[in-house]
Amino acid sequence: MNKSTILNSLLLLLAMQQTMFAQQVREFTIENCVNSFNAEKAEPTKVGYQYWFAGKEFLGDGRTLKMSVVAPRQATHAPHTHAEDEFFFVLEGKAEFHLNGETATGGPYTSFYCPPNSMHGIRNVGDTELKYLVVKKYQLDRPQGFDFVVAGDGSGDFRTVQEAIDAVPALRRERTRIFIKNGVYKEKLVLPPTATNVSFVGEDVEKTILTFDDFAQRKNRFGEEIGTSGSASFFIYGDGFEAENITFENSAGPVGQAVAVRVDGDKVKFENCRFLGFQDTLYLHDKDSRQYYKNCYIEGTVDFIFGISTAVFDSCEIFCKSPGYVTAASTDEQAEVGYVFRNCRITGSAPEGSVFLGRPWRPFARVVFVKCDLGSVIRPEGWDNWRNPENEKTAYYAEFGNIGPGAATAKRVDWSHVLTEAEAEKYGSLEGMLGGWNPDAAR
Repeated sequence: MNKSTILNSLLLLLAMQQTMFAQQVREFTIENCVNSFNAEKAEPTKVGYQYWFAGKEFLGDGRTLKMSVVAPRQATHAPHTHAEDEFFFVLEGKAEFHLNGETATGGPYTSFYCPPNSMHGIRNVGDTELKYLVVKKYQLDRPQGFDFVVAGDGSGDFRTVQEAIDAVPALRRERTRIFIKNGVYKEKLVLPPTATNVSFVGEDVEKTILTFDDFAQRKNRFGEEIGTSGSASFFIYGDGFEAENITFENSAGPVGQAVAVRVDGDKVKFENCRFLGFQDTLYLHDKDSRQYYKNCYIEGTVDFIFGISTAVFDSCEIFCKSPGYVTAASTDEQAEVGYVFRNCRITGSAPEGSVFLGRPWRPFARVVFVKCDLGSVIRPEGWDNWRNPENEKTAYYAEFGNIGPGAATAKRVDWSHVLTEAEAEKYGSLEGMLGGWNPDAAR
């Protein structure tokens, strides 16, 4: 770079510093960045650390902010290039800025500008830490049709899923679609009642993982057990929630009740999702909640699909990890439908003949298996009364057209039902089972 070029660059810097843009950079830096900087969350680098202000846009032009620190004196953020321009703003310390082989020096509130594709770097030449702000164009490969993108590496609108949830306008009538890039997001998530019509779409069902590790016996800050309901990794209260290509997990392990997902919202749909856990994996929690699961994988040990809601499971794999019970329904006495499994596969690593299809958590439990492939893990008697013969008078357990080594009904308990073809027709219509809601209807 010749002297004329560096002079033009410096003149451009001076012009930028005199603009409203530069003034707003200063104001935004002081009021938002410096005050909200959290060193504990900063990412280490070879010469210091950096902290992204994830998801914050600047001036509405798609620029994003990052605070960086070059800690040791004489340490250098090595020269490098970007296809986009960058704007550097020194907060504390003294910087030597490198631009295409030339240098310039400045202290607090000094600005440096890097044109696109320029070779640039910065060095700490002061006696203290060098802190500076980077403002750069936010280059996001946004999939078409999504409102927000979540990416743990900072390449999205938000680094965490909860940040994206919190950004959804309250009681929005239109659908808010959130794309979640591959990664393991360890967060205890809450979708509040005001976050309606929200969709999560993962990049890859096996690589987009939402997880947490609470369990029922864990103590809260007051020394109280959080309980089964409090152990959920994800609480879904908002109506109209949908998820696709995502793994939901409780990673606490075999420690008793540990819920991966608790669903309270109405008209909730999951497609091509995985639910991982042990006891009480999937909690269908609200009496007025209607839920639909399509092409999903659900695993667990004891009562791992349980609760009071109405739910239909189509073409899902139900994986039994140990002796136990697939379902523990607590269906309301007035409900006409509880859980319906259609064209599902019941498999597992449990010993042969060691898993019941269900037991009644409450007296009026209703569970039906229609045209499912029942594996050898299923016990010949099929159903259990939860040590209470009175439940046999009120619970409704039925089967129709199942196949597989666990499908034989000759040894089923005599209080369960084998449906006729006419009786099974009731379970052929999604709208009929789900109170007029068709989750497969075009939105």
